[in-house]
Amino acid sequence: MSENLQPISVGDFFSPQLRSPAKQQSCELKRFTHAHFVEVIPFERRACSIRTSNYHQGPSIISLTKDQLERYRHQLSMPGMTKEKQERLISSSCLLVAGDAPLETTIKHLIAAGVGKIIVIGEAFSLSAMSAIASHAGNLDVTVEFHQLPASGVTSGDDHQVSESIIENVDLVVEASLDWQFKLRLCDFCMRLGVPMIHSGSSGLRFQIFTMVPGKSACLRCALPRAGIDDFPITPVERSTFAPIATCAGALMASESIKLLANLGASQGNELWKVDGLSGEIEIIRGLDPRQDCPDCGRASRPR
Repeated sequence: MSENLQPISVGDFFSPQLRSPAKQQSCELKRFTHAHFVEVIPFERRACSIRTSNYHQGPSIISLTKDQLERYRHQLSMPGMTKEKQERLISSSCLLVAGDAPLETTIKHLIAAGVGKIIVIGEAFSLSAMSAIASHAGNLDVTVEFHQLPASGVTSGDDHQVSESIIENVDLVVEASLDWQFKLRLCDFCMRLGVPMIHSGSSGLRFQIFTMVPGKSACLRCALPRAGIDDFPITPVERSTFAPIATCAGALMASESIKLLANLGASQGNELWKVDGLSGEIEIIRGLDPRQDCPDCGRASRPR
């Protein structure tokens, strides 16, 4: 078992300082009933517990039950949404790389939408906030796993093995990491494995979102400089996003995630959104296609 990922339970985050004994007991009891969706699977069992699928092939499809038809009644009434697309959501899996605040909004919407398996990795502080949100957004069709990374971030020589072993078993990666070097490594893994990744970066009143689809999009190393972002911090940055901006960014990431997983609508696979909440300006950088001379996105775009 790798030492970089430590399986933890949602109950670990409900400390006496944060919750009353009665509420603590209620949360602990929920962990052992079918009414609570959160499940923590030890790392060594994860490979046989997670369905392996490929984005290009799509997840295996199930048939909606009567209860599920009622649960997603409003969602199924949206333009473009069908029973088949909802079935794809329930059969899909998503990796959330926690760090900055936007993912706290993203996970709430993914659970409500019925994304079948959500794996969250991050440091204890980020997981604490996300687990509290997840515990109040239960959905019987959704399983959430939390895996804690070392406090120093993923910087050891074993991060390559840990990251690839998780990514190859999911349909989508959504990252809001505070470690820019880890962002770039995630991008490399996703390009090599053919798994789409939604990138976000935010600070203060500004944020950016880029949906990277292997074969259609440039990688982060190529896309960000073309969007005017040339410098990548060597060490992890601090959480500094204004809460309303984080909520907006998280909701957009959730919407894009649902579209990709359900094959709903058009994905902004070669566009980067830059939003400035102070000036009210929204800039969309288009044409971020793969570069044929790039060993990452160029390779992913070549016929196999």
